[in-house]
Amino acid sequence: MNERLTTLERAFQLAKSGDCVSITQVREKLKKEGYSDWQSHTKGPSIRAQLNALCAEATKAKAAETGA
Repeated sequence: MNERLTTLERAFQLAKSGDCVSITQVREKLKKEGYSDWQSHTKGPSIRAQLNALCAEATKAKAAETGA
């Protein structure tokens, strides 16, 4: 069974992937993937801070793995 993730679950998944350097990119990907409620689920200051921190951490880890 392949159930669609909630908007928030997908946002955190994207942030942890290392493919998004900021919440702006997470939001862009959510929008492209058809999550129509992406704005309401990613606007709170706590969520923004968490997603930005995860993006930074994952991007740094990915860069270290690739030697960039």
